[in-house]
Amino acid sequence: MTETLQITTIITNLIIAVSFVTLIVFVVKLIKWIKDLDNKVDSLTGEINELKTEATPMFQSIKVFVDKANTVADKIDYVADGAGKIVDNANTIVEKGIDIADDVVDFERRIKRSIEPQIFDTLGTYTAIIKGVKVFFDRLKTRSNGSPFVEFKADANANFYSQDIQDEYDEIDEELNEVRKKLDEMKKH
Repeated sequence: MTETLQITTIITNLIIAVSFVTLIVFVVKLIKWIKDLDNKVDSLTGEINELKTEATPMFQSIKVFVDKANTVADKIDYVADGAGKIVDNANTIVEKGIDIADDVVDFERRIKRSIEPQIFDTLGTYTAIIKGVKVFFDRLKTRSNGSPFVEFKADANANFYSQDIQDEYDEIDEELNEVRKKLDEMKKH
């Protein structure tokens, strides 16, 4: 048994020695991989630093551009708000103009409705007076029995109208003057 024990001990020692050699080879390989990884990390870190150095001015330029774009956008918003207010004011002015035009048209209609009957009455009165005077003179000619001349004496200061007709005439004259004044005022506006 001693011999078996010696052989097992030798085999065990050989296995241990092979295991240690394998472990050492594996550790050496692992160290080599770690060095390669470290070199690659260092290379990557250097490239990232270079990229950071090169990108920093670009990022600053982008920041300046974004700030300017925001300023322009704010100014556009301000101008758009101003334009909106101008459009609103213009709409208000147009609406007020339409209201004023409607008021003027209504005023004109009211004036026509209130004046037309009086004017037609006045014209009717004047027409009647003129026809009456014409009939009077025609009758006067026919009564003269063919005499070419009719003796007619008239006083220049004589009043041919009755006081009622004269008052009505003065009243109509005043109303027409008021209408003229109102029409002149409307033309000015």
